[in-house]
Amino acid sequence: DTLQNVAAGTYKVYIRNSVGCGKNLVLVVKELPLPEVRLPNDTTVCEGLPIAINVTEQSDVSYLWNTGDSTCCIRATTGGAYVLTATNLCGATSDTTVLTYTKCDYCLFVPNAFSPNGDGVNDRFRVLPTCLIDQYKIEIFNRWGQRVFSGYSAETSWDGTYKGQPAESGVYYYLITASPSDKMKGMIKEKGDLTLIR
Repeated sequence: DTLQNVAAGTYKVYIRNSVGCGKNLVLVVKELPLPEVRLPNDTTVCEGLPIAINVTEQSDVSYLWNTGDSTCCIRATTGGAYVLTATNLCGATSDTTVLTYTKCDYCLFVPNAFSPNGDGVNDRFRVLPTCLIDQYKIEIFNRWGQRVFSGYSAETSWDGTYKGQPAESGVYYYLITASPSDKMKGMIKEKGDLTLIR
């Protein structure tokens, strides 16, 4: 016999064959939840700079963006609404984020997330200068205030490791000090947070 629409829980089952031999079994039925999709908040970025839009990849889940991409992460270069639908055996969930491009006078573009998982896409966290920089320093800290990375060149990037080991997924905090070649722009001091996604 086949049972359908059985609620999650533990069931005792007695099985008997045609000659009368039987056996008691315990059957555990688990409920598979809908996939979880949480895109970043609506974001405004400087014109001409790409931005990665990521979600944490889940097993046995397929992804489809309104752009036609079928990965958990995409690289956006134009403004607009980005919709991601995640589907598993139990159904689909979707979320939307709006990306707005604007003209900026800033000399630095700081990504809000990266995913150092070795897939060749967005594997390193790097600040992108939009003007010439003479002096530069970046420090990245974990939630306990430990410095996990520092660099002294605008070309430097963080690979998501700490003391030679992969750093945990989660929110980190950066502190940047930079001196543009154009002294009319003044000294840049910027701080904020970024998300490491594995």
